[in-house]
Amino acid sequence: MQNRVFYTICFGFLFGVLLRSFVFVNIYIAVLFGVMAVALLLFFALISLGHRPTGEAKNNWGILISIFILAFSFGIFRFHLVDVPAPDIFESQVGQKVSFSGEIIDEPSIKENNQQLTVETEEGKNTTKILLSTGLGEDYKYGDEINFSGKLKKPENFITGQGKEFDYINYLRKDGILYVMGYPKIEIISRGNGNIVQNALFFIKEKFLEKMNFVINTPENLLMGGLILGEKSAFDESMRQSFVNTGTIHIVALSGYNVTIVAEWIMKLFAQVPYMPKNFGIGTGILAIFLFIIMTGGSSTAIRAGIMATLVLIARATGRNYDVTRALILAGVLMIILNPFLLVFNL
Repeated sequence: MQNRVFYTICFGFLFGVLLRSFVFVNIYIAVLFGVMAVALLLFFALISLGHRPTGEAKNNWGILISIFILAFSFGIFRFHLVDVPAPDIFESQVGQKVSFSGEIIDEPSIKENNQQLTVETEEGKNTTKILLSTGLGEDYKYGDEINFSGKLKKPENFITGQGKEFDYINYLRKDGILYVMGYPKIEIISRGNGNIVQNALFFIKEKFLEKMNFVINTPENLLMGGLILGEKSAFDESMRQSFVNTGTIHIVALSGYNVTIVAEWIMKLFAQVPYMPKNFGIGTGILAIFLFIIMTGGSSTAIRAGIMATLVLIARATGRNYDVTRALILAGVLMIILNPFLLVFNL
């Protein structure tokens, strides 16, 4: 019964998010279904308390259906919370040359011919994110406060080399990015304005990659950076395509196994300390996973790997078996709870 409840909750929630991703559902309808589901759940639960063997299976199915509807309603409700319209103050300036100030809130994404900066800017009480494309000449960093001016645009879908339309609009929208600006004029006002922990982790990552690039020649250093930190931004298009053609692109993506290795190394380090409780080592391992996810940029791949690695450590701490299928489903559900756009638009 526990397995059935687990899968019912997970798939009910996922179906709710999936429906709301394609079809607008009024929030009041979702709330109504949720209230009905709670009433049905209480009804079937009270009946099952009678312990009538002949009706036990039917009551269980009634409980599972009620749970599914409740989770389904929650999926619709969760998507509704993040599906907010673009601020009018920014919408009215689309297509115009504008000037804003803002903060770079993520590591610059280095491409072959340019770099992309995710900037959070505020206008009045409204906040939005803009993706800036700029040249490789300037060394921009996370936490830089900048002034920038250029033509504000909405992202547009485009046709890939395989002749398919890439949903670039929703691909950016999943990260909260609603606007783009190509090669604006940028002036750095100040540096180091971001989160102090994130700044420190990005600094450690940068220095680690610098030392590795000094010791290991290209392109081997790029492969090593991908294996250890999931770093793919330095790949040129030909190298990226080579990984795709050989079916090995997955090796430069973080996996739960890679992250678990990092956590286990931390745990073994603390295990050498005398009188250190075992659970303290597991706790530090989980903390290391959390920090590692931040250091690698907090991508959906890193988050999924981090959740699965954390579940491995929790299973070891509690002496329970680690079920890969359940862990993968739970990791996916937790990610979609955090960001419902990932289910459909994480292309």
